[in-house]
Amino acid sequence: MIPEAGEETLQAVLNGDAEAFRSILRSYGPRVERLVSAHVLPHEVPEVAQETFVRAYRSLRSYQGQGSFERWLATIALRCCYERLRERYRPEAPFSSLARGEEDEPEGLTDQASFRLYEEENERRDLREELESALQSLEPRDRMLLTLTFLEGYSIAETAAMMDMTPINVRVRVHRSKAKLREALDPPLESLGRQS
Repeated sequence: MIPEAGEETLQAVLNGDAEAFRSILRSYGPRVERLVSAHVLPHEVPEVAQETFVRAYRSLRSYQGQGSFERWLATIALRCCYERLRERYRPEAPFSSLARGEEDEPEGLTDQASFRLYEEENERRDLREELESALQSLEPRDRMLLTLTFLEGYSIAETAAMMDMTPINVRVRVHRSKAKLREALDPPLESLGRQS
């Protein structure tokens, strides 16, 4: 667990202490980058993470200390991601690097067990690509809600606070997004079941 930024550290940053700000960057940088990487392209992660910390620094005086500093910072990161997605919607943007792979059959697959493993890997890759495609069909905000609740493990209430929505609205949008994903993934999953 990352230690919460203390009031003294935050006050030191407000007073211009560069080392205090570096300690915040060291403590929270990896978490912000991981959160950002779930929403933007890999080459955009450093830029969006940097924008997050720039905005956090500029608005540090507005942090009231009532909620967790980490959640406040995550909210800023999510808004930076959301703005990036709104600037230019990219349906071809990969959800993860797992969808990349070689299309050609590798050399030297002579025995049946190796070939079976190769076929299983191809099926998994195809399913990942279908999932990526289905996720990209969702609105950026809905993708973000699913990522926060299922991949990042935030509660509905925490997600609502970060996304500036009501918990009921988050619940409804997550439910609808899951239904859309299920609908988009049903045909590929059914066809795989029939082949077995």
